[in-house]
Amino acid sequence: MAITYTYEFPESPKIQSVVIDSVTYENVISELVFKKIGTDDNGVTAEITDTMYFAVDEDWLNTASLTPFADLTKAKLVEWMENIGTDQYNEDIEEAIQSKISTSLALPF
Repeated sequence: MAITYTYEFPESPKIQSVVIDSVTYENVISELVFKKIGTDDNGVTAEITDTMYFAVDEDWLNTASLTPFADLTKAKLVEWMENIGTDQYNEDIEEAIQSKISTSLALPF
């Protein structure tokens, strides 16, 4: 069973400012609510909604790789989510889809 995964971002992200080496970085995303949706070959879907938290402090923030807030795209957010790793979500979604299939068998007539 092949599953196609998509993302939605149902809420505006939480943002904050951070000062590192006397430079102020504005609109840095600290929390992002996301919905990961899996759809199998037969159109059966399952989804998980969760919040991803980003470390926004001088010890963890890589200022060289910051994307200006105005330049963010859905594709960039999805890339971040996939790079952070959402494999456990994939397993949970696959189990939920399998459960829907096994509990919603249509009558043969």
